Amino acid sequence: MAHGAQKRAIVLVANGSEEMEVVITVDVLRRAGIQVLVLAADTSAGPVVCSRGVKLVPDAYLGDDSVRIATYDALVIPGGAEGSATLSENPQVRSILADFY
Repeated sequence: MAHGAQKRAIVLVANGSEEMEVVITVDVLRRAGIQVLVLAADTSAGPVVCSRGVKLVPDAYLGDDSVRIATYDALVIPGGAEGSATLSENPQVRSILADFY
């Protein structure tokens, strides 16, 4: 990125997220030079188990004080029925989404 600061994006994940939508999105964004944070909606440490059983280790978890949401430029919410339901029911996720909107 020649002009200005590097762009940053958060990809939210939860158990049941669609693994291809998570992994491919993260890959494409990183290839474009965008700094990506994979952020789990669960506040406990450990891998996220995606819709087809693939386990992903997020970079951080909601409630992690070191994550400054306001410093990111984009928010990505991948599909997956269970993961989408979990994310939509999480008050912290709704608040973050409202801030980006």
